[in-house]
Amino acid sequence: MGGPAIHRAWKKVKERQRSVEGHWDKVGLYVHIPFCRSRCLYCNLLSFPEVSEDTHERYLRALKTEIRLLDFGRQTPLATFYIAGGTPTIMSAERLERLLKSLHASFDLTRVQQGMIEVSPLTATREKIRVFKRYGITKVTMGVQSLDRNILQINARPQDKECVLKCYSNLRAAGIPHVNIDLIAGLPGQSMDSFLQSLDAIIKLKPDTLHINFFNPQIYTTFYRTGRRLTLADIFNRQMMLREGSRRIASSLPSSLEREGFEKENQQFYFNRYFNSSTIGIGYGAISNASGFLNYGKPTNFKDYMDALEAGRLPRTFGYRLNRDLEMRAYVIKNLEHTGSLSAEQFQAIFHAPLRKTFKDEIAFLEKEKKVGWKDGVLTFVSPARLDQLLYSKIFYDERTLKEIEILRRSGRRSSYSQSIDYGLLCHYQL
Repeated sequence: MGGPAIHRAWKKVKERQRSVEGHWDKVGLYVHIPFCRSRCLYCNLLSFPEVSEDTHERYLRALKTEIRLLDFGRQTPLATFYIAGGTPTIMSAERLERLLKSLHASFDLTRVQQGMIEVSPLTATREKIRVFKRYGITKVTMGVQSLDRNILQINARPQDKECVLKCYSNLRAAGIPHVNIDLIAGLPGQSMDSFLQSLDAIIKLKPDTLHINFFNPQIYTTFYRTGRRLTLADIFNRQMMLREGSRRIASSLPSSLEREGFEKENQQFYFNRYFNSSTIGIGYGAISNASGFLNYGKPTNFKDYMDALEAGRLPRTFGYRLNRDLEMRAYVIKNLEHTGSLSAEQFQAIFHAPLRKTFKDEIAFLEKEKKVGWKDGVLTFVSPARLDQLLYSKIFYDERTLKEIEILRRSGRRSSYSQSIDYGLLCHYQL
């Protein structure tokens, strides 16, 4: 899939925006910075250790070339921009400023509702934070994960408590409007006491939001690749940490709980999920979604990505031209997986089709199994268990995808073909 198909898709998105008053598509911009100091034991993101200033400079030039070749233009105002990784703050303050300048020069960011960046407390200096403030960053997510020195060492996380406190102080002093802190429950070597000590210390800081992720050793993590696996005891302890952690946040700092659809949410994720909005993905491995037209990504070979842009052409892309059926299925699954509910009214507004009739058989099965119910036009899972949401939302997979999953299951190996299937599933049901 080449440049002409990409340009046609984004042209259609822009034409739709101009032709439909108050259109639902709140287009967002995502920029991926894949570099880190080291790879954490639990990380499953598309990132790798790279501290070379020369590589950072080459990558910044590649990003600018990709933006120029995409030629999205400034005619369509964007609702969000989001910079993540990897570790965006591994780049120098001067390079981050050049990147943000380039984004403002190439896209209409005058009506952005949220500008967001992920930072590491180890590399987010006072100078870099001031750059964020100057260029419209309104929300910073700081990946803390734990304050326990031993747990950080076990998980190859290069930071300490002191740098976390210093970074948080610098963010507040700079006047960043919203600071979110991420912790992880169930890290290798972590006890309940260790987890709660970190949580209580973060609660005392009073971040605007406090998010607890759970340790999930997917196949791309160093934990999994080195042959380690979670035991039933590990899983049980992780669940206890999540339960007690949620209780403590709700009782001690309820203002830090994220609210669905409010300004506390990651607005890009929310708009994508609830409004089926488009995302322009810039950078190595970034996925793009021209909603209703095309869903595509780039090669996961960093050299191929860089070689293409340094030769002055867009990197090879692969993905799916989305038909109406896949678009609707993706929307249903995203919402059910993430929130456990789905508004029939919102589905109707986006797709001009009745939810009950469109997925009559799937909904009937879930109702028969007593897995879902209706309240005020919202389809909701009866059980709040996350596992139920993840498992039973798969009822809405189409037959082609199910066949591809079966091929993957039977093959028992991870070939380039199976990786393309993984990408296809991501395109259909997660972006």
